[in-house]
Amino acid sequence: MFTLRSGGPLLLVMLLTGCSKEPVQAPVPHGHVAPHGGVLVPLGDHVANLELVWDLKARRLTAYVLDGHAEQSVRVAEPHLELELSGDSVLLMPVTSALSGERIGDTSAFAAEIGDRGTAPVAGNLRRLEARGQLFEGIPFSLKPVESPPSEETGQ
Repeated sequence: MFTLRSGGPLLLVMLLTGCSKEPVQAPVPHGHVAPHGGVLVPLGDHVANLELVWDLKARRLTAYVLDGHAEQSVRVAEPHLELELSGDSVLLMPVTSALSGERIGDTSAFAAEIGDRGTAPVAGNLRRLEARGQLFEGIPFSLKPVESPPSEETGQ
């Protein structure tokens, strides 16, 4: 039997709060856009991102070390990056730039010629990268090729 004493507090709360006219909105998923059109590999909790761009036509893989929001380059002291792609070890060498001043041991970009690997996505693993004072090892990713990555000069 419902009595004011047993159900009163609950009834009071329901009457006082009523129904809101504004619908409750689900949180918007948090995500970042890869600035070079590649695949973003998050490193830690907003510590950094590694963007991997597999240019199918050029048969080239380029890796960009980016900040936690994938907006700014992050230079690292790595002499190279080592990835595992479908069981094969791939060594990406530093990309230097007289324009930006990036050089070996102080760069945010690495690249390697990877030959013809077909067009199917491949599973991979980042062996090791130290960025923003943290060491990342054994980070898995799935990589897919892009037909025409944006141009470095135009960003399009």
